[in-house]
Amino acid sequence: MVAVIAITLVIAGGAAYWFNSRAPQVEVASVERMAFSLPDKPSIAVLPFDNLSGDPEQEYFSDGITNDIITDLSKFSGLFVISSNSTFTYKGKPVKVQQVAEDLGVRYVLEGSVQQMGDLIRINAQLIDATNGRHLWAERYERDTEDLFALQTEIIETIVATLAFRVEEVERERVLHKGTETLAAYDYFLLGQKAYIVFTKESMTEARMLYEKAIDLDPNYAHAYAGLAFVHTYLHSYNWTEDVDRSLEIALEMARKAVALSPDDYLSHWILGRAYHKNRDFDRGMAEYERALELNSNDASLLAEMVNILVQTGRAEEAIAQSKLAMRINPHYPDWYLWNLGWAQYFAGDYEDALASLKRMSNPPNGSLRTLAAVLVRLGRVEEARTVIAAFREKAPDFTVATMENFAFQNRTYLERWMEDLRTAGLPD
Repeated sequence: MVAVIAITLVIAGGAAYWFNSRAPQVEVASVERMAFSLPDKPSIAVLPFDNLSGDPEQEYFSDGITNDIITDLSKFSGLFVISSNSTFTYKGKPVKVQQVAEDLGVRYVLEGSVQQMGDLIRINAQLIDATNGRHLWAERYERDTEDLFALQTEIIETIVATLAFRVEEVERERVLHKGTETLAAYDYFLLGQKAYIVFTKESMTEARMLYEKAIDLDPNYAHAYAGLAFVHTYLHSYNWTEDVDRSLEIALEMARKAVALSPDDYLSHWILGRAYHKNRDFDRGMAEYERALELNSNDASLLAEMVNILVQTGRAEEAIAQSKLAMRINPHYPDWYLWNLGWAQYFAGDYEDALASLKRMSNPPNGSLRTLAAVLVRLGRVEEARTVIAAFREKAPDFTVATMENFAFQNRTYLERWMEDLRTAGLPD
């Protein structure tokens, strides 16, 4: 018995040495050098999974799996998950785990690869504690493509378990619920997502058709209805369709269908909130946005988008707080986050901060000049405000103070203040 135990210990020790000697060496991240303080709960960044299929056309598939893992992890309220908008800035670049952790202010980094081989899919994944360089978990999976959804669930559950995070069974089931069991429908949904993010009139039209194909294959696919609703809100907002009013009606119809099919899915409540907001139904819009936030408090774009309805209902201080949280979750945030923050700061009376936020935009859209001009008026810099409005009107000559009535404001005090400041800046009635 003693001999058996001794041999077992030697083998175990040798196996541990073998594994550690072959594990990639990871440079340890410095907490002191991190761009942001570590959150008070487990924090993780999921790097884009490499596409090893040898076919660039399959990038959408590996990107889709990465996005799904990020989205599912972000629904756990006990985790702090960096937005895909930030982690995808590292896509295709040689980057160290230590650098990612220090750039984004996280303790854990997940990286991996995806390879499709006919009816087989192979996924490699490893989870690293960047603060000590330890590989907490690494696994290779090879499954039939039909088992993709079960495989994603298995990976997520392993990560959560590895981080020693307790999840109530009801929340686990909610978070890991998949919208479809039809792989072809999921594939069309991913292609729709790929077209959607290009964000042009042509790509939105393509996304609409792809989401509709996903629905044809699975009429109970909530995410596909939600995607279709998102598309129609943009077709309406940017006049990318001949009948903008009908697009808004379809958006509301599709969003309601998504919520009916998946009442615990934050994306469905998010788009329903947006559809109600665009229809100026502020109370129901806010209720849906808040429900979406209850289901997923880690989606940076949801937090940033909600700034609009918070401001327009008179809750500018809350809007500022949400903007800053969105920027923490998505440190590589786009310009529109800064525009929304500056807009909220203007209505909150934080004029110097609003000016600083707006000036940080790298490529300010023309519409942001309306906010900048109003801020300059409040700071007593009226001549500068007049110059800004003159520049704005070069691209929007038909925009007047009366046009501003088209903005959906429930709080009339805010709207009237903005209109008066732009009138002072030289915007004609």
